[in-house]
Amino acid sequence: MEGRHAKFWKIFFSIVGTIIGGIIILFIGFFVYYTWQFKFGDTKDIAKLTQKFEEKFTTISKEAAPLFVEDQETYIQSHNPTQGSLSPQITIVSFIDFECPYCQEQYTTLKHLTEKYSPVVKFVFKQLPLTSIHPASYNAAIASTCAQEQNKFWEYHNDLFEKKILDDEGLYASAQNVGLHHELFDSCFKGQKYRNYITQDNDDAIAIGVRGTPTYIINNEVIEGVPTREEWDGLILKYLKK
Repeated sequence: MEGRHAKFWKIFFSIVGTIIGGIIILFIGFFVYYTWQFKFGDTKDIAKLTQKFEEKFTTISKEAAPLFVEDQETYIQSHNPTQGSLSPQITIVSFIDFECPYCQEQYTTLKHLTEKYSPVVKFVFKQLPLTSIHPASYNAAIASTCAQEQNKFWEYHNDLFEKKILDDEGLYASAQNVGLHHELFDSCFKGQKYRNYITQDNDDAIAIGVRGTPTYIINNEVIEGVPTREEWDGLILKYLKK
C-alpha cells in the first residue's frame, strides 16, 4: 500500500513539475521574442507591438491609428519648439496635452531622452489640448506659447509638468518660476496672442490621423502612448543603424 502511495505522489509531482517547467519556458520564450522585436524587428512589427500592449493613451477618436505618415517634415511648422541636434539622424515629433496624465507620466522619460540623444536626435513639440476632457489644457497651451515668445518655452514646459498646477494661478506661478516678464506674459496670455499656433497643430494632427495624446512620430513611424525607456532606446538605435 505504501509503495502505491509513494508511486502515486512521485507521478503527481512529476506531472506538476513538467507543467510548471513548461509555463516558465513559455514565459521566457515570449519575453525573448518581444524583447528581440522591440530591438531588432522592422518598423511595422514594432508599431504593431507598441499599439498591442499600449494602455496608457488618452483618445477621443474611435478611428484606427495610422502606422506611418508619408513625410513628417510636412507637419513641422516654423513655430514648433525644438531641441536637440541641428543636423539630426532622427526626428521625434510629439503631440502633447499638458493636462493628459499619460503625457505627464512620459515627461521624465522624454527629458531623459533629450539629455541622452540630443547629439543625434531633434525633438519637436506640437500642441494638442484635448479640451473636451481636459478643460485646463487649452490655457496651459496658450501660456506655453507666451513663454515661447520670451524664448523660455522648454523651461516653462518643464515647470508645468513638474508642478502639475494648470489653473490660471498655477500658470502665472510657473511664469514667475522661470523668470518671464510679467506684463508681457499677462498681455500675451489674456489676449491669446498665439492661439493660431495651437489651431495649426490641431489641424496637422487631424491631417495625420492622430487619435489622442501622447502621440509621437519618429522618422515617419507613429507611436501612441507611453513607451518605456528601453522601448525608446530600441526604436532610436534601430533608426541609427539605418
